[in-house]
Parts: sequence; structure tokens; C-alpha cells
Amino acid sequence: MAEHVNQSLSLTGKIPSGPFNAMFDYRGCWHRDAAATRSLCFDARLVELYAVEAPRGARLALRDHVARDVPTSWDPPALAAFIDTHGTHVVVGVRMGGKDVVCIKQLRGSALEPRDVQARLKKLADATFSQSLDRRQSSAGAKSRGSSSRRPPGPGSAAWRAFRSPVIHNKDDVVGIHVRRGGVDDGQGHDEWLTTVAASPDVISMAFVPITSLLTGVPGRGFLNHAVNLYLRCTIISSQPVSVCLTLTI
Repeated sequence: MAEHVNQSLSLTGKIPSGPFNAMFDYRGCWHRDAAATRSLCFDARLVELYAVEAPRGARLALRDHVARDVPTSWDPPALAAFIDTHGTHVVVGVRMGGKDVVCIKQLRGSALEPRDVQARLKKLADATFSQSLDRRQSSAGAKSRGSSSRRPPGPGSAAWRAFRSPVIHNKDDVVGIHVRRGGVDDGQGHDEWLTTVAASPDVISMAFVPITSLLTGVPGRGFLNHAVNLYLRCTIISSQPVSVCLTLTI
């Protein structure tokens, strides 16, 4: 599954990425997460408003100072400093809009058969993506309570999204997860949420290239490539989206 998500980001390999960890609520060492997991599945609704990407076939080049910063020998502190400053990958494309995703994470202790796991995913997706009367009434009731324009952070606010757990149920070692990005998430039904995406889009996908692929011929590139591989294997990749990318010349 990690490899499938990576392919959608133009990444290679099976090491989990930040978007993968966010989808399935992984927060620890990926080796341990993988060992504790039996199966994964998800269903999603995506709304893409626009995309920004580097022209295909264009020759991308890093700024000169980035190449100068590459350590020319196996110097772990210097290599770590380079990765900390410049990162491991360069963002070459961004898709903006909204996504509403439900996931099922089956842990090792679960004895459910694959068909039963799929049935749980379908039930969760049907409940999430259908606009039930009960949810509309609940949402309307929540909006009608209180008229003050200055209230503590609540549903839909950045603080709410940052601290609200994406896990919506955990039973028999089967975890249900609901993640939204983009739009204003007040806990409302899917159809209501869709109407807020155009005014509040967010990053729903990015495309990357390894920074070492843009350093061909630079002394120390091999050392950096090895350091990046070690970093990705041993580091907990943040579930937060990348917010900074390198400046490129095209």
C-alpha cells in the first residue's frame, strides 16, 4: 500500500511517505508499524480545482549554492545538516482542492478475513459519503447554537483539525479512520463539505523528484544519496504536508 501511495506522488520504493502516514494514522517507526499491521484499504473522494507543475521535459536545476553545500566526503554531521537544510526531495508539482478519505487498518491481532475487512470499508464509506438526514439536522443544530462571532476554536478551525483524532472507531483490532483535507470540516456530511472546498482549497497531492537526481556530477553525490537512504529508513516521516520546496531554475 505504501508503494501504491508513493507512485501517486512520483516516488519510488516502499518506505512510507508523509501522506501515507497521515492517511492511516501512523506515528511511529515504520518498521514497527508494518509489523503490527495485517492489511490496509481505503476509499476516497477527490476534488481537484487546479494543479501547478514544472513543464514536462524541462531541464530542472538547483540553485548553485545547493550544489556547493553537498559534503564531498562521508561526514555524517555535515550530511545531516544538508538534509536538514535542503531536504531529501524537491516538489515539482502540486494539486489543489479537497479530499475526503476513509481507511480501514487491520492490525495483526484481527482474525477477520479480507472480504470482511472490505465489507467494513464499504459500510464506513457508505456512511461517510452519503448525506443522511440525521447528519444534516445535527450540523444545522450545531450552527444555530450561539451567535457570538468570537468563540473558542471549534470544528473547522485549524486548531480543531490539528488536535482532532482521525480515528473514528477501533474494535477487534480493526481501526476506522476518516481524514479530510481542504474545505471547512465542521464534522458535517460529505455533500455539505463539498460546497466549502472551492473557497478553502488545500494541497491534496504533490509530485516529487529526489534531490540527488538533480546533483549529477556534483562531488559527494554518492555519499549524500547513501545518507538520504539511511535517513528515510530510520526517520519517522511527518504526517504533515511539505510546506517548503527548493527554488528551481528551468
